[in-house]
Order: sequence, then structure tokens, then C-alpha cells
Amino acid sequence: MKKQLFFLLIISVPLFAHDAKIAPEVRKKAATDSIRMAVEQEGLEPEKIVVAQQKPKEPEIFTIDEIKAVVFGEEGAQVITRSDVERPGIDGSPRTLDDLVLERLLFLDAKKYNMISDEDAVDKYLANIQRENNMSMDDLKNLFSNAGYTYQEGREQFGTMQAVNSIMDFRIRSRLMIPEREIVAYHKAHPDEEPERYFIQRAVVPITPDTTKTVVE
Repeated sequence: MKKQLFFLLIISVPLFAHDAKIAPEVRKKAATDSIRMAVEQEGLEPEKIVVAQQKPKEPEIFTIDEIKAVVFGEEGAQVITRSDVERPGIDGSPRTLDDLVLERLLFLDAKKYNMISDEDAVDKYLANIQRENNMSMDDLKNLFSNAGYTYQEGREQFGTMQAVNSIMDFRIRSRLMIPEREIVAYHKAHPDEEPERYFIQRAVVPITPDTTKTVVE
């Protein structure tokens, strides 16, 4: 009785640049011939050989990050990604895309007026926070870590906050304090006028026949 052998062979053939023009039928025939030769060398007489070529897996595509907005200014551009929006602030509070756009606009404006804090200014600012809250350097690093920031990222975030506060003082808060000379000039140009008012009083003095009439002015 002849030995019968049934094969289901899964072949994964890597494709190189010089194999790109080889037809699939040619590759399949070459693989079948190789298997047949190997079987005959073992003294077997296969009645049927089934060759199935493994299809390459489709690459799995997923988004790591994406650009949500690009903020342009005279001093450059700031890119805001999805991870920036999903990341909470240094204080742990959530931030919206609008919040980040406003922050980047103010930062670029501060950069225009050279209001960016240098490393020494950031060091003094962080030292002041440590002193006011009785925090050690490890406590400060843990604070950054709990908010999802490394120590260097936390320093950069505080530098950005300082720049934003500086430009807001320059643009907005400084204009809320009105000089006295402007107040005086305004009231001179817009005086408060009140209509004249008169107060009339009447006094009644009884006079008897025995009383000498006296005119009292």
C-alpha cells in the first residue's frame, strides 16, 4: 500500500526589492517544486500536496498624537497637540484647548517684549514657593510628579506662568490703576453740577398791645 501524505504548508515569503516583479504564480510553483523534491527524497509518494501562502498581516495603524492647533505670533509659532490638551495643568486642574491657545498667545506676546524668565528668575520663584509652603526639593519634585510633570517640565511650566503673568500686568493690570492727574482732568472736563436750592424759614413772634413792636430783621 502506497503511503499517502497530505501537506498543508504555510509559507511566508519575504519580498525584497529585486523580487518585486516576480509573479505570485511563479513563487507558488517554486515552493511546490521544493516541497515535492523534499518528499521524494524521503521515499514518500504524496498523492496530494496543498500549499497555502500566508498573507502578510495588515499593519495595525493607531494614532499616537495629533496637532490640535498652531498659534502664530510675531516671535514664532506654538504647536498644541492632543496630549497637551489631555494633560492637566501644573496645579492638577484640567485645561481646554481655548485655555492653551490663550496661554500660548500671551507667551508669544511676552516673548515679543522680552519678558521671558531666565533660569535664575525661575530658581528664585521656586525657592520662594518652597519657603512659603515649607517644602523641600524632594517635596517640590513630588508635586510636579503628581501632576504628571518631570522636574524640568515643571520648571518650564512655571517659567511660562511667569511670562504670562508679566504680560498680563503690562497689558491689563497696569491700566487698572488710574493716575490722580487723569482723575482730576476728567472731573474738570465733566463737572458734577447741582441745581440751586433755597431754604426758607419762618418764625412767628406773638405781639400783645402792651408789647412794643419791634422789627427784627
